[in-house]
Amino acid sequence: MLKAPHPAAQILLRSLAPLKKAVCPVRSYLPRLASPPFFSTDKDEPEEELSERVVIPVQTRSEDEQQSQDARDKGLFLARQERWDDIVTAITQADRTRSATGAGLPIADILAFGARSDVMHGTEQALENCPTPDDAPLLAGIMALEEARLSMGSNPIMNAVVALAHVDLGWAWRSDAAMNLAAQTFENRAQAHFKRAWTLMQPLHDAATDSPFLLSAYCTAMATQKQPPVRLADAFAQLIELDPLNFRNMRALGAAMAPSRTGSCEALELEARRTAVRTQEIWGAGGYTWTYFDALTTEDQACLSLDVPFFMEGLRDIVENRPSQETVNLLIAFCAVGLDLREDAAPEVDIVRETIARASDWLVRDHLQEIHPLHWAHASVGFANNAQIPSPQRFAARGRANAHRFLQQCFREELAKGHQVQFTRSGLEVLPN
Repeated sequence: MLKAPHPAAQILLRSLAPLKKAVCPVRSYLPRLASPPFFSTDKDEPEEELSERVVIPVQTRSEDEQQSQDARDKGLFLARQERWDDIVTAITQADRTRSATGAGLPIADILAFGARSDVMHGTEQALENCPTPDDAPLLAGIMALEEARLSMGSNPIMNAVVALAHVDLGWAWRSDAAMNLAAQTFENRAQAHFKRAWTLMQPLHDAATDSPFLLSAYCTAMATQKQPPVRLADAFAQLIELDPLNFRNMRALGAAMAPSRTGSCEALELEARRTAVRTQEIWGAGGYTWTYFDALTTEDQACLSLDVPFFMEGLRDIVENRPSQETVNLLIAFCAVGLDLREDAAPEVDIVRETIARASDWLVRDHLQEIHPLHWAHASVGFANNAQIPSPQRFAARGRANAHRFLQQCFREELAKGHQVQFTRSGLEVLPN
């Protein structure tokens, strides 16, 4: 560690809040998490009955989730040991080989998430407990990461890890809990973190041209700034062409192009169609659907610009090209739970969302084999980046309950007749009582 704050660190301190204590190693400030957030630590459960007459396997830890857990654990372990060289090496190797989980999530991204997760969740806990936004615990973790970055000679991979941590903290400051305390002060802190992330990533565009990890971090940081929509869309287009299998990049593009962010209805529609053309050989019309995916959950205007038949075609192409139960559960949860059918929405908006919601019926009947609770749980909070999840176990239980309620509703006619509904590997079976 450096003996005295680097000039760049001093600038960051002034932009965020004063530190009253010297910067120490990351592990000295932060709480020990039993496991990374968002995923249940329960053992795999055997096939269970959601009710006496709706029987479906519940997968609490799929192969994909296990791969993700292993990568997060590795990133978390190396960060706690302050083995930053090993973190950079692991991320670089995964990035070069395009290593991904079965559902397509890049291993490099997961390693980076694990490496910064202590800082992120330590700050979230401090936000809940600190009486003022200037308290040292709110900055201790990120400043330790900044010092680690400097000790690595500002390596591009390390720059990206720290930049992504700043984006995480920006969303944490913007959370509902923070906004309830002092809205403008907390928004200023969020903007400071977002600005710092962009400062770290902006010079790295050329270095990111063949690196999905670096280019993704570049786009993530750029999306927090008031950049021209055309520039942001072009950056995402480059990323999607570099890693077309990763549908999360398309979702991020759509969220960034939404009217409430940096874009407009026209920009969102244009980029959705461009993405569909760009990824047609892999996703069919699915690129259009993925680009609209998150915008539809929060943006009424996005519903008005949507080509509904094209979106529905994209849903079918997605499950045809990637029929894994991970993807099937994500799509059903989005249609059945994620779309917000609000009473105060305009009738034409409700019509669009209701049409999409009805797709959950054929997705269930034609493609569902097992329940993945976490997708249903995340859908219930709108797939929010800054959703507070104090208990992964209860979060997963909420997802399972959401799936249970939906299946009971989906098969209400069959159940009313006394039939039994069973989901098997060979397909759906409706059996007489």
